Amino acid sequence: MTSTPSRRAGYSLVEVMVAMTLLTVIVVGLLASLNQTQRALRISGSQTDTMENGRAFMSMISQELAELARLPAAASNTFRFYSVARTDPIYQNIEGLGADSRTNQLYSFGFVVRDKTANQWRTITYDFERADLDFTMGALYRTETNFPYWALTNDAQGLTGYQKQLRTFGYDAQRTPDQTNFFGRMIEGVVHLAFKAYDQNGLLIPEWSRDRFAGYWFTNAPLNLSTTAPSAIEIELGVLDPDVRRRVKGMPDPNTVQNYLKDRAGNIQVFRQRIPISVGP
Repeated sequence: MTSTPSRRAGYSLVEVMVAMTLLTVIVVGLLASLNQTQRALRISGSQTDTMENGRAFMSMISQELAELARLPAAASNTFRFYSVARTDPIYQNIEGLGADSRTNQLYSFGFVVRDKTANQWRTITYDFERADLDFTMGALYRTETNFPYWALTNDAQGLTGYQKQLRTFGYDAQRTPDQTNFFGRMIEGVVHLAFKAYDQNGLLIPEWSRDRFAGYWFTNAPLNLSTTAPSAIEIELGVLDPDVRRRVKGMPDPNTVQNYLKDRAGNIQVFRQRIPISVGP
């Protein structure tokens, strides 16, 4: 008598399809999770770079401005500190605060400090490129030059004359040429740089506004400019996130840039610090 071998039971086609579907869902879920984690790390890294650059700049400028020199009475035309409005105000919308609730504007600035290691002055200037000003966003540049004590006079060949070459009153003829090698790049993607000055009572000192020359002009001259001795200067810096900055660089004209940034106030990292100014020399 022969026996028929029993047939082993296998997986049905439906079971195989269900198993493959579950594996596919698991793999897709893992890939999505990994991609999201990678994206978060990249965003965090780019913001970290922006934050570190902004903090480093604020730390450096705080140390420099804290050493702002009080100039001798004979140098009444030399600017102890000056800031110049480079662009018209640009407004952004902030959700919950309404339209045009944030104002961005670019100022260049310069000041004089005393050199601790030599018998001389140091004049420091920060400025933007002309082409960047049209787009209301760009890199901030810095230059520094030493001057002996005797050069701090009202004479055109002294420090006053050199400041006139660097600063701008709205006229290109008084501006350092673009091709100059004097300036070194400090920080990229700046969309806002502005200043507020305060007197010894903590009251805001208004800007001196004449035509397009809005800004602060601290000298030893009479008080028809700003004031001779601010007790504190507050600096506010706005830096655009790197991803948004790269998109903006590819845009063809300033109007496109301004419209694109109109609703992207959240992509600007803002730094603000009030720096006390010594009343000593």
